[in-house]
Formats: sequence, C-alpha cells, structure tokens
Amino acid sequence: RLLVDAQQRARVHDDELREALRHAGVVTLADVAWAVLEPTGRISVLRGESPPDPWLVADLDRESRPGPGQP
Repeated sequence: RLLVDAQQRARVHDDELREALRHAGVVTLADVAWAVLEPTGRISVLRGESPPDPWLVADLDRESRPGPGQP
C-alpha cells in the first residue's frame, strides 16, 4: 500500500520512488514491505513478506510505521 499523503508531504515524486525500487531489484510492488526516506534523502527499500526486525526500524517516526498486520 502506498502512503500517498506521506509521499507528497516528503515531496518524493513517483519517478524518484520508481527509480529507488528498480535499484533495489523490485519487479512488483508486492515485493516491497517498506520504502523509507532516509535523513540523507536516499530511499531505502525493505523487501519481504515478514515484518522488519524492530531494530531496523527503531529510528523511524512511529506515525509513519504501519500498524500490526499492515504492509
């Protein structure tokens, strides 16, 4: 599920997101667990069906994190 409001607030254009997904080897959006806009401006892509390890996302704003059972 794309968080379009968050994407617009961060001023990340669709082309930038598509480029980051391609660089991560993503071929379908279903492969993406999270796409994170890092403080450096880089987009990190976490792939997989399992929720990410809490340590990997501990520094993220809680409002931007999906709730239990949400991708």
